[in-house]
Amino acid sequence: MNLKTYMRPVLVFVLAGFTAISCTDDWDAHYNSAAGGKSDLYLFDYIQAQPDLSIFANMLKMSGYDKVLNESSPYTVWAPSNESWSSTDGTLSLLALTMEDTAAVRNIVKNHIAHYSCPVSKAVGNNIRMLNGKLFPFIKSGSDYLFGGVKLQTSDVSAQNGILHTLTANVPYRLNLWEHILYASGIDSIQAYAQSLFKSTLDVSKSYQDGIFVDSVFKTTNKMLTYLGDMNVEDSIYTTIIPDNSAWNGAYDRISPFYKTLEKDGGIGAQMANTKWTIARDLVFRKRLTPPLADGALYSTYGHKFLHPDSLFMGSEQYVLSNGYAYRTSQLWHNPADSWFKEIRVEAETFSETTGQKSNYTINAISSIGSKMDVSDGYYIACDPQSSSLFSQLYVTFPIPNTLSAKYNIYVVFVPTAIVDTTDHRPYKVNFYLAYTRSDGKVATSLLGKNLVTNPNNMTKMLVAENVEFPFCNIVDQTDMVNSTQSVITGLTKNHDVIFKDKRYTSVYLKVENAAGVSSAELAAYNRKIRIDCIILEPVQ
Repeated sequence: MNLKTYMRPVLVFVLAGFTAISCTDDWDAHYNSAAGGKSDLYLFDYIQAQPDLSIFANMLKMSGYDKVLNESSPYTVWAPSNESWSSTDGTLSLLALTMEDTAAVRNIVKNHIAHYSCPVSKAVGNNIRMLNGKLFPFIKSGSDYLFGGVKLQTSDVSAQNGILHTLTANVPYRLNLWEHILYASGIDSIQAYAQSLFKSTLDVSKSYQDGIFVDSVFKTTNKMLTYLGDMNVEDSIYTTIIPDNSAWNGAYDRISPFYKTLEKDGGIGAQMANTKWTIARDLVFRKRLTPPLADGALYSTYGHKFLHPDSLFMGSEQYVLSNGYAYRTSQLWHNPADSWFKEIRVEAETFSETTGQKSNYTINAISSIGSKMDVSDGYYIACDPQSSSLFSQLYVTFPIPNTLSAKYNIYVVFVPTAIVDTTDHRPYKVNFYLAYTRSDGKVATSLLGKNLVTNPNNMTKMLVAENVEFPFCNIVDQTDMVNSTQSVITGLTKNHDVIFKDKRYTSVYLKVENAAGVSSAELAAYNRKIRIDCIILEPVQ
């Protein structure tokens, strides 16, 4: 793993872990007791009058902040001296780079100005929020004062509308993680994808007042920011893994076959969209992370758990950004079992008649608390027969969304009658049917297991079928997923750390049918009331 600090022209700064504050609006008190000198000029006029600040004065003019700094509102300026603009890394003329780019100049200028009064007496280890939202530490180190890691040359000059400090070097504008994704070079693939996710929609609450249309006000959102984290917020700290074009294309080729999609469900377009989202969704992690990691597991902000997190960072370069670290890599090392090809678990208690089917059963969700049995999520369903006729089928059918075009081993977990009656040792006898879309695009129903018998006294994880291959994926919209650590949402299925709340069409169903007869011998041997904990699809790697 290599270390880099990422710059557009003029972009370097090591952000320390301080608490963000604003400067204080106690200007009059400071103005009357200034330690570094006093001027009746406004800030811009004073800066323009200093020969050693002429470059910064020109930048203020170019960006329009000459007018801002000649207003009555109080500001603090940390102005770099002319000599600080001579080079970057000893090679590039910073002046030549920035003076051709008005936006770059504006970013640099806002990098050196804060609202309100910030005398050196405020330099107590706090982060100062600048006009561009960046956070810089203002501290005392020995006898020196440092702003953004740069030594102050002069301090506490009181102008008519604020305070001026001068710096021995400039504090360059550093990209945050979201800006890095959008603007850095060499990552065109993820850049194009992130740009494609911007969406403008009418903001109804702001477009109408008291039910009357006032004006069309639009809000812009991006799925990556909505579901993966506030990477555009300066005091939200993350670590990201950024694939270069080679890594993105390699991951796409690896993951795309899992999302083969029927034409009626979106075909190639849906396959591409699902593949790209799958690549992006596990690239963001909380906090600043530097391998080797002390913890044995790491959760992405999307909620997926990675058991060997250090491997994710192999061969990467670290970029130190304003709100975290980016690790640029030429290969993504995500384990399929941790990321996209995960166990699918359908909790039986989420069954509803709007999504599943039943015949001659009354279904109730029951808590397992106090039973000492290892029931998934603490609930199971009890299926009570409503008919004793041999000709009345007893079954319950569960939808199984989010299967991939891949192979799975299918299990059903049963809860024994002993959980409520320790004297009843009758097992269940069941049949299993799977409905899915075949390679010819037609829905088929297959008998997976017949007359299978459970353990009457203990939980039974029953293998229904091995190496069941789905030719097409069966994806519920993945953007409707929320982390299970957030509010509980009733859903169809639980996929490890993520709950699905979408209740739309799914093309895969598993039917659990009671195979016990109604003769005296059958009734004595098998319990027709069955209890189901969950359905599990384990990936075949």
